[in-house]
Amino acid sequence: MMTMAAPSETFWTALGSVAAALGVLATLYVGWLAWRTAVPRRKVRWEAEVKPLLQGVGHGILTVSHSGATLSRPHVLELKLTNAGNRDLEASHFGGQPIEFTSTAAFVDVLAQSSSPSSQRVIPVAISGTRLILTPGTLHRRQTVTYTALVDGADPAVDAVASLSNGDFHRRRAASADQSERRQQIAVAIMGLVTAVVAVAVQALTDR
Repeated sequence: MMTMAAPSETFWTALGSVAAALGVLATLYVGWLAWRTAVPRRKVRWEAEVKPLLQGVGHGILTVSHSGATLSRPHVLELKLTNAGNRDLEASHFGGQPIEFTSTAAFVDVLAQSSSPSSQRVIPVAISGTRLILTPGTLHRRQTVTYTALVDGADPAVDAVASLSNGDFHRRRAASADQSERRQQIAVAIMGLVTAVVAVAVQALTDR
């Protein structure tokens, strides 16, 4: 008849150490989540996409006009502005100053504007030469406002300027090398922790 030996004292000690380590990690994680929730983070990201209207079409075959004026190099410019922080942003957070998109091509008209979620108000916008000007207003947490504009000029380059106090206002780009490296480091740390836990458990069982 085969009997099972009771777990050794080493096993229980190792198991207690693992549980304690996991408890510390859980406490740190909960604390980090609480800190992220409690501390206001003002973060705005913007994007721009330019599409030529006459790409691949020979000159003189097709023209685009607006209000009776023929456009020489028409492009459609889609601009997006997202509140990526954890709080709503008001006009006071921008010092009452407008948010400005600038282009090397002249703005002709705003063709469309929308908000996501659609239930939230779109920030009013106006055009002046090579500037698209957003009137200070509420930009809700996780809200994205999108403006589709018609511009005229060769190879438009776009930039944006805002006076966001104690905040981060930058263009959204593809995941940077730094972000990829941080994700890789987190993944390696998690795998290392799992490997260590398994190794301790196996060693404890071996020592029984």
